[in-house]
Amino acid sequence: MAEAMSRCNAAKALLLLSRIAEAEAQLDRAENIAQEIGDQVEQARIDFNRATSHRLVGDLDTAWAAFGQVADFCRRHNELEGLISALAGLTEVALDQADHLRALTLAHEQLELLTESAPRHVEPETLTQLGRAQSGLGQFEDALESLHAAISSAGQIGADRLKASAEHALGEHLLQRDDHREEALTLLEAATTFYAASGYPQAMQLRSRLAELVGQSEH
Repeated sequence: MAEAMSRCNAAKALLLLSRIAEAEAQLDRAENIAQEIGDQVEQARIDFNRATSHRLVGDLDTAWAAFGQVADFCRRHNELEGLISALAGLTEVALDQADHLRALTLAHEQLELLTESAPRHVEPETLTQLGRAQSGLGQFEDALESLHAAISSAGQIGADRLKASAEHALGEHLLQRDDHREEALTLLEAATTFYAASGYPQAMQLRSRLAELVGQSEH
């Protein structure tokens, strides 16, 4: 069981770097172990990571179905942490599909499940998703409040990746208003610097976007 969990955690870290093939190899080994010992909870964690893999390669329908199956399993077995993670996965798919109303509903569902026993990373992640959904729905002030709260929450627990993610989302949100453009660019630059230093693939895409935005500002 310990080896399956270790390989599942390794796969999760690899997925953050978009190293899909390596992550899938770890998940295959973890799944063999989980099936051999009949560990359904670990199998659900593996299925969650496979759903994340599907989302990262753009197979959103498969990802949605897989996250939904994990959520159903976790509800049946009172696995709170797994349920929140699965709902977060569903929220990400909804955001990828620009279904901001569905994403908003899912983010609120996550927040309702938060308890003192929930992992500390959950609050900033969920608040960032909530803010992105609100931004997509044109709820400017609500999104501003959620994203600032996400940055504060991530800072309090020293979660640099989550803080950068929230700053990235806030920067994108502030671009909706011309009078916030300078602040937006500063936030996006900070997120790009963190992504690049950490080896995250978002760095290249965001760097290109920044160059385009700066070029627009100079005209």
